[in-house]
Amino acid sequence: LSIKFGFNVQLKANLTKEEKVKSSAYGDAFEAFIGAVYLDLGYEKTKKFITSKIIKFHVDISELVNTDSDFKSQLQIYCQKNKLNLEYKLLNEEKQGANKIYTIQVFINEKPYITFENFSKRVAEQKAAQLTLEELQKEIG
Repeated sequence: LSIKFGFNVQLKANLTKEEKVKSSAYGDAFEAFIGAVYLDLGYEKTKKFITSKIIKFHVDISELVNTDSDFKSQLQIYCQKNKLNLEYKLLNEEKQGANKIYTIQVFINEKPYITFENFSKRVAEQKAAQLTLEELQKEIG
């Protein structure tokens, strides 16, 4: 939603080409926007604004209900059902400016799978889990 509202342009405006916007910054910007609307309009008008202008036009509720995006849980369930040992290893924690980049790798029965890095450890684990699930689907056929 933050990108649909154009906050990405503002977030990137003051960065050099080497700097990246933290993935959480998009959510933070959107949250700040809603907070500003609330401070200006109050609770009831903000609620009406969110439901009539944001949710109605930008959020597909049925898709949200049908989409399970907790890939760590999905991978955990798969490993438990198949009696496999699942481990997320932090390979690297590198400071980049004021932020840290976390490098996470998935291991199943000590076999290395996908490595992913992100400014958020949680996001890196989720994405590594998602890509590992996709890799497992290819292996299984």
